[in-house]
Amino acid sequence: PLPDSSWLVGARGLQVDPRWPQGARRALELARASSVISLFDGDVAPAESLQALAPLANWVVFSSDGLRAWGGDSAAPIETVFHGACEALPDTQLAVTLGAKGLLWRPCGRSSAHWPSFTVPVVNTNGAGDALHGVLLMALAEGAPAEVALRLGMAAGALTCTGQAFGRAEVAAMAGVG
Repeated sequence: PLPDSSWLVGARGLQVDPRWPQGARRALELARASSVISLFDGDVAPAESLQALAPLANWVVFSSDGLRAWGGDSAAPIETVFHGACEALPDTQLAVTLGAKGLLWRPCGRSSAHWPSFTVPVVNTNGAGDALHGVLLMALAEGAPAEVALRLGMAAGALTCTGQAFGRAEVAAMAGVG
């Protein structure tokens, strides 16, 4: 069964992915109605699910493969598909992760920019995107400006790749934030 909004009471952030589209849709609709910041993890899924869910979120962070799935063309240059997503989602903070090449970000109503990745010794990239999403959403929920929140998320993703334990202090130091 799909939930009512009672579970969102007191929440400041919500993250969903496309694995259960009906649940994600309901959660995003409830978050919007409750003024809760929402982040959609645009990972690989059928284009219809990605296209239906992305407009419901405040933030969409695609993987490269997820963005190509959203656009329906796995061979298209990522910049071309990102530009199309920016046009289709003008009221959404939009990003696509590019691994060691950093990410592309387009704030609402502004032009997009490339953000380089942090240079770290990579042991394993598993979980890097999840760390980025989680820290980005946490920072936004705590009131950080979008640029700062994104930089913190990127630092958490990079630190995850090192295979070393880390906490808030290490993320903030790498991000160059307070």
